[in-house]
Amino acid sequence: MVSLQRRAVDIFVRSEGCNDPGKAPNTCGIAYIKVHGKDHSLHGRGINVVVVDARTGVVLETKTYDTWMDANAANRLADFLNYLQEDVIVVVAVQDEASKFFADSAN
Repeated sequence: MVSLQRRAVDIFVRSEGCNDPGKAPNTCGIAYIKVHGKDHSLHGRGINVVVVDARTGVVLETKTYDTWMDANAANRLADFLNYLQEDVIVVVAVQDEASKFFADSAN
C-alpha cells in the first residue's frame, strides 16, 4: 500500500509597478514569488511565473514573460500555461509593467 501525504505549501506573492508608492526603493518595482520562504521570481519586467508541484511543494519551473517589450511574449505565456501538467500550482506576479502586449490569447 502506498500512502501519499500532501503537505502545506507556503506561498507569498507581491507585484510592484513603477508608480506603486510602496515599491522597493530605486526600482520600477519588483515581483516577489516566495515558496517556503525562498524567492523564486526571476525578477524580470512583465509577468513572472513559478510552477509548484501541488503534492510536494517543490518548485518545478520559473519563467518570465516581458509583455511590455515583446509582442510575442503573451502567446508564449499562453502556450506554456496550456501545456502544464495536472496537480501544479501556478503563481504569477507582475514586475513594473505587463499590459502593453498582453494579448487576448493570454487572458
